[in-house]
Amino acid sequence: MSGPVATAVIVAFNQGRYVEEAVRSVLAQEFPASELEILVVDDGSTDDTEARAKGFGDRVRYVRKDNGGEASALNLGIEISRGDIIALLEADDLWHPGKLGRVARAFDTHPDAAMVYHPYEIWDTRKQERRDDPHFVGLSGRIRDHLADLLTYDVSGTSVLSFRRSFLERLLPIPPVFRTCVDVYLASLIVLVGPVVALEEVLATYRKHDDNQSGYDESDAVRRERRWFYVRENVREMQAWVDRSGLDARAPDVAAYLKRWELWEQICRFCLESPGRRQLFRHLREHQRLYGPVWTRGYRTFKAAVAVAALALGYERFESMRARWGGAGFLVGLRKRWLARYAAASDRAPRPDRGRLW
Repeated sequence: MSGPVATAVIVAFNQGRYVEEAVRSVLAQEFPASELEILVVDDGSTDDTEARAKGFGDRVRYVRKDNGGEASALNLGIEISRGDIIALLEADDLWHPGKLGRVARAFDTHPDAAMVYHPYEIWDTRKQERRDDPHFVGLSGRIRDHLADLLTYDVSGTSVLSFRRSFLERLLPIPPVFRTCVDVYLASLIVLVGPVVALEEVLATYRKHDDNQSGYDESDAVRRERRWFYVRENVREMQAWVDRSGLDARAPDVAAYLKRWELWEQICRFCLESPGRRQLFRHLREHQRLYGPVWTRGYRTFKAAVAVAALALGYERFESMRARWGGAGFLVGLRKRWLARYAAASDRAPRPDRGRLW
């Protein structure tokens, strides 16, 4: 008897009040039950997660381990899972009914795909509001083959990520430092391993609540520090993985991608420790050198002026000005006209199947 086609891996830690809904959202999939394995890995919960997960009987495979963080739990889950497709789901999130079928068809259509991902709906339970993720940018294909894609591609949350096992195993084990935010590590590196497919449908719900470990709020210093920590560690672990995998870190595509993450780490650090004027100016100039080849001439000129303004104003005044004017309608319009990610400087024209850019 052949094994399941797909395994839904749900990592849970003290999520008893949510885990049943997560499991039910998998059971409700329009997908043959005989081809689906549901695996709940309990990372040492001290609440009623175990009782609630076991309440589904033999429809759910429940495994408990000592608390070690999300990376250790996911490493175990992937190791013991049996599906060729590994689809991840946070214990406090939900899948939409058609999700797994769409993902499986995408893998069938693209047999060389390493990952399939899609946008999600944000459910803010504190405000009882639902909205689509405004930041999703879906790109398909070999991301590393095009500089514009490497600089545009953005990582997505855990519950929208599905991997082909043979590609995912090349990223294992996930470093134990990622007690949360494993999605950052996996989604950022998978594009160096193989092609990806972005679906346009909203196929999952991210539940935003007070206990989110990976959510960020700029007004919360603790969460800002957590963000910086994990982005910093991701930069280190990405570089370590590149060295282990035999990739040339000096190759233009790999070097540009790693540099992009280094600059993001600096931005996160600036939110905690305000940089001096020269440090900020150097950061902006490095940003311009990296992104300049995919910007239009007009936008390069604009960003050069921004760097000079930052040097003159200093970080606090510069950020205040940017917060005030960044959303102004006329500036948004200028950015959309000037910031041509697929400008003539890129080595190709955009294709419809590469996902939306705005």
